[in-house]
Amino acid sequence: MGMLNDVYTDLKGFMNPGHKTQFSNSMIDVLDMFEVESSWLHKKLVPNFEIYMWMREEWACEQYLNSVALVGYSSNCGLNKAMEKVAEMVQDLEKEFADIKQKVLSNKDLNKGNVMGYVQSLEYFMAANIEFSWISARYHGVGWVSPAEKYGTLEF
Repeated sequence: MGMLNDVYTDLKGFMNPGHKTQFSNSMIDVLDMFEVESSWLHKKLVPNFEIYMWMREEWACEQYLNSVALVGYSSNCGLNKAMEKVAEMVQDLEKEFADIKQKVLSNKDLNKGNVMGYVQSLEYFMAANIEFSWISARYHGVGWVSPAEKYGTLEF
């Protein structure tokens, strides 16, 4: 818990007062809640037939329990359009994160210690079980071998 407080303090000095972005708001929320809800993947989203079929069942039962269903419901659009919107949102956040990471890397005061460790941890974090994600072909394709330094879990 102490490390997250240190990261939060460092980040407050990095963010421009009054300039809030969706990512910076999310990062602050994450730090406030002491849990990580963000992820950044170095690959494009790949449609998954199993997930799509499950979503259709949920959609038909009007169970809006995930981001795709919530976006579809709030935007009054169909399932395919909702999936496209969520994919666009994820891509926008990936670009925003990449820009913020570059700013952190180019700032000598932030390119060390708490903030850099936090940013690097976000790169490896996935919304699913992180240990399983590093060894699962479902996320990386058949034949993918996880780098040894990325095995394990994140502890804050």
